[in-house]
Amino acid sequence: GWYYYTNMKSDATLVNGFQPALAENKWGHHFGRLVPKGPFYEEWMSLTRVGKIAWYLNTVNREIWEYMRKIPQEDLWIFKLEEADQNYSYYLKMADAFQLKPILSEKDFLEIKTKPRLRNGQPYTVWAKWNNLKHEWSAQEEDEFHKYAADYIKIYGQLQEVNQAFKPLLIQ
Repeated sequence: GWYYYTNMKSDATLVNGFQPALAENKWGHHFGRLVPKGPFYEEWMSLTRVGKIAWYLNTVNREIWEYMRKIPQEDLWIFKLEEADQNYSYYLKMADAFQLKPILSEKDFLEIKTKPRLRNGQPYTVWAKWNNLKHEWSAQEEDEFHKYAADYIKIYGQLQEVNQAFKPLLIQ
């Protein structure tokens, strides 16, 4: 789970790295999860998992948004999963827009979602069950989410406006 394991870094000025105290199959959790460095690291360490994930969403999406705003409008492509999901015509239009030759038949395209994802030989839903338990957020988690995901929330709203403004550039 995201930020489930405690991050161990003796020097807050350094980037995250190898975590020898973790079980062998958990090393990727720290190489694949962003962790702040510098003075904010101590504050970040005191956050709940929700706060850390909110910080991650904010950090990554703010960077993407800043780069996206620099892309000329005519080159901008916003992919919306809810429109593309199980939509073969969307797949064909997207391939055409990027000047690619579609390689999947409609049958193969539609079957992708029905194939079970496996992890350690088990369907992913079984493997991830421990991590998807219902969890009611505490007041602290709600406060942290709103504090540390504030830019992300604004960006999401702006992206909805961008979707409307760039409608001609988006696949319908």
